[in-house]
Amino acid sequence: MLTAKHVIKKCSLLVISILGIFLCSPSSDAISEIIKNERQNPAITLKTRPDFIKLHDWGVSVSVGSPYDIIHYGRLYYICINNTWYRSLDCNWPWFVMEYRHLPALIRRLGSMDIKRIREAEYTKHDFRSEESRRFVRNNHENNIISGNESARSK
Repeated sequence: MLTAKHVIKKCSLLVISILGIFLCSPSSDAISEIIKNERQNPAITLKTRPDFIKLHDWGVSVSVGSPYDIIHYGRLYYICINNTWYRSLDCNWPWFVMEYRHLPALIRRLGSMDIKRIREAEYTKHDFRSEESRRFVRNNHENNIISGNESARSK
C-alpha cells in the first residue's frame, strides 16, 4: 500500500527527472544556431584585399580585381554566391547569411542588374591610360593578379 510519503517521493523523483531532461538537453535555439553558423561562413577566400571603384550614380562601391562581385554600401560589404546573399563588416571574414528581403533596396536593384557592365563603364570613364594598357590591367584584375592601390579607384 502506498503511503503519502511514497507518493510524494515518487512525484519528487518524477519532477526532478523531467527538470533534468529539460535543463541538460540543448535548446532548439542552440541547435538552430549551430546549423545557422554552418551556413554563415562560406568559403570565401581572397588572395588580397580587392580594390573598389565608386559607382557614383549608385552611391556604392564595387570590387575590382576579385573573383567575386563584392558591393560596399554604408558600413557593410555584400556578396551573392549561388543565389544566397551574405554580408560582412570586412571583406575577409566573417560572412553572414542574409535574407533577400533584408537587403537594402539599392543592393536589391543593383544585384538584379549587370554589375560587371556597370563597373566596367565606370572603370573606363575614370581610367585615362591608353586602351591597350587598360585592357592589360583589366585582364589582370579579372585574374586577381594586380592588387593594392591601383588607379582603378575614382578620384
